[in-house]
Amino acid sequence: MGRPYTGADYTTNAYQLDAGQLRRSGVIVPGSTVRATMSWPDGPTLEVESTWTETERSLFLKFRLEEDREKPIEWTQRIYLKTRPSNLGRGEVLFFYCPRTGKTCRKIYRAYHSRGFFHREAFHRPLYYPVQASSMFKKVDRQYAAAERKMESLRTKRRSTTYRGRATRRAERREKAIAEVCRLEDLRWSLDYFPKRLREFFTSDILKDLG
Repeated sequence: MGRPYTGADYTTNAYQLDAGQLRRSGVIVPGSTVRATMSWPDGPTLEVESTWTETERSLFLKFRLEEDREKPIEWTQRIYLKTRPSNLGRGEVLFFYCPRTGKTCRKIYRAYHSRGFFHREAFHRPLYYPVQASSMFKKVDRQYAAAERKMESLRTKRRSTTYRGRATRRAERREKAIAEVCRLEDLRWSLDYFPKRLREFFTSDILKDLG
């Protein structure tokens, strides 16, 4: 990331912090102050001090990148944390509070050489998810693969499909997953989702046959 960006970038190319991952790895611990150092393969290091007490919940970040040994890139930042009750009714879900947008989010990014980590929508240029740059055809293929994985995972779990004569919730979810796989399979092979040249080729052949 040494040279300036010339266009839009993607979340997968940006440095990022994931609230859930930081909590699972012990960098953020309720009732504690934790100090840790993180690094990325291409050089930057990030010193993190997390504080989770009754009066404060925040991360203090110290970023350092030695692109130029004589003048390394350094900056500090404080990010406040928020929690919300889990929709599963167990515990709390941790969020970052973006200082630029005021939005809460599970991931924050350092992109376009910003001096800080922010919400994906906080940058002067768009920061896209990779799927947003995919063609219509690739999106359907990805959706099909995800639906197929979900169907298989449900198939390998508990085999009983009924309880007291009624279909189990897992069986109902599997039926929905199967229906979604079938829908996407039909969509992948429909004429509307063929590349333009192939659509023109098949359409011309069909018209010839009809003529």
